[in-house]
Amino acid sequence: MILRLLKLMYELQPVKTTILKSCKKIPLIDSSLQKGSQVPLPRALAKILENNGLAEITEGIISQQDLARVRFSHMQQKGSLLKIDDFFYMKAKESIKMFMVKAKTEGDIVTLRTTEKMREDFTDIASVRLSGILRALQLGGIDIIEKNCTIEEKILINIIQNNYNQWIKEFVELNDR
Repeated sequence: MILRLLKLMYELQPVKTTILKSCKKIPLIDSSLQKGSQVPLPRALAKILENNGLAEITEGIISQQDLARVRFSHMQQKGSLLKIDDFFYMKAKESIKMFMVKAKTEGDIVTLRTTEKMREDFTDIASVRLSGILRALQLGGIDIIEKNCTIEEKILINIIQNNYNQWIKEFVELNDR
């Protein structure tokens, strides 16, 4: 349930969108959209417009260079959790999927190789960050790293803490009463 709400929050986040064709009336928007204008739209609406050739999302796409840079930074600072944007995981996953589709439809081997590198970098980033989170949970230092966690990671921390506390209560604590 909470993960679905998180995905909904992501889809409702405004994203810069370039309008490719003028539109008079669109549900949820009071004004018309003029060709060439850049407007912030909820991601879900921007995707619909993009899929229909009316707009192009110009923000929130993570490139191979972006992932490589984040991965490099994390490998250099393995002991600490670096600050990255909220919804990083969703943006990265969505970007990788987009590049995969592009590589397959265009039959472009270079884009396919780039996508594979993106996938590797993304997996490495997630592994390093998850290791740091689990270590902090184990050592009781989650308060120190939580400020650098993404919203997805904060949800994960909450889920793990709740399950851990339940497990301790169920199997470790002795009720002497």
